Amino acid sequence: EARQLQTLLRRLEGEGGSFGFEGISEKAAQIEAALVKGTQIEPLRKEVDGLIRLCLQARSSARTL
Repeated sequence: EARQLQTLLRRLEGEGGSFGFEGISEKAAQIEAALVKGTQIEPLRKEVDGLIRLCLQARSSARTL
């Protein structure tokens, strides 16, 4: 589970930056770094929830363009 999350976070980090969503990129990088250091997923749940909110906001703003 942690490995899958790391893979998704790495993709979000790169794609977020490519599309101009620096907040998504930065948050994904922070969470991934914590996982690499060995932090368990559960303590990062609030951070992951915040990243999900950022992604949903980006999706909503993209729809209005």
